[in-house]
Amino acid sequence: MAGGTQTPPSISLVTILTTYIEGSGTETLASDVTLAEGTSGNIESATITINPPGYQSDEDVLAFPDANGITGSWDGSSGILTLSTSLTPLPSISTWQQALESVTYQNNTDNPNTSDRDFVILIEDQGGFQASDNATFSVTAVNDAPTISSATGSTVSHESGNTTSVVASIEASDIDD
Repeated sequence: MAGGTQTPPSISLVTILTTYIEGSGTETLASDVTLAEGTSGNIESATITINPPGYQSDEDVLAFPDANGITGSWDGSSGILTLSTSLTPLPSISTWQQALESVTYQNNTDNPNTSDRDFVILIEDQGGFQASDNATFSVTAVNDAPTISSATGSTVSHESGNTTSVVASIEASDIDD
């Protein structure tokens, strides 16, 4: 487009995860993403970032099942999932939409930090133009049942021949408290 104005690509997160409940396993982060190409060509990469201060490196995990020539790389120290491709020609807009709609979130603890998680999806086209959209979801903790890890005791015999178990000590824990 000689002498013309370049326009960047665009992204809109239409349907997102709003609440993650502890123990839910993997949940789709954004199940409906709308993309549009800019004037400088197809999309060549995307990053999905859970931003501080909500990001918890020991709890939060983003994942992507490599598909259609797009691969994912998770950096747990920074909270960034990078999607990229080495295909020529680059994948279509619909392929990138499917890829972004396949990104999942999971919290890997039984005692999650319940701070909101703000995330941003940034796309970049082959001309270096970028676009992003962001959203927030909450994390809800569940009251886990306490567990008994050990108990010691003895058995007492009675003159009648019956026995009774007596607990001398017990160890219990509650991950939530």
